[in-house]
Amino acid sequence: MAYGESLSTANELIGRDGIDLLTRLIYAEALNQSESVKKGVAFVVKNRKEKNSSVFGGNTWEGVILEKNQFTKITSSYALQPDTSSEEWKTSLDIARNIADKTNPVGNCLWYAKSTYYARKVSTENGKEYYCQGTGVYNEVIEKTVLGDYTFYRLLGY
Repeated sequence: MAYGESLSTANELIGRDGIDLLTRLIYAEALNQSESVKKGVAFVVKNRKEKNSSVFGGNTWEGVILEKNQFTKITSSYALQPDTSSEEWKTSLDIARNIADKTNPVGNCLWYAKSTYYARKVSTENGKEYYCQGTGVYNEVIEKTVLGDYTFYRLLGY
């Protein structure tokens, strides 16, 4: 099983090495973004893994990355058939392989979104931001970092 080996279906992601899965996710989610955004994506996954919550898929790379409706680009053609000769892939692989030695640019953030999308989903009241996760319920944003085109955030209670 080579890192970045071309896959035909998302089902072939099951049972793959954590480094391979994390690299594919970074590559697909942060394609054409800066290294800091790529690290941000990686650390959101790491933070979720360390939370060890069923909400986020448990405490394994596979469980967190493949949790249903969480990281939709993991099933995209970018993740399934990455260009492993590209600098984008090489940078993503370096981050995944060496995450323990990398600087975390997003603190304890557990989510991220394109900043334009985030702006449509947030409201401000009394100087505090509240984000709507899609359930119609707004949760207070207690940590937020903007990197490139992305907003990384954590909500009260997480």
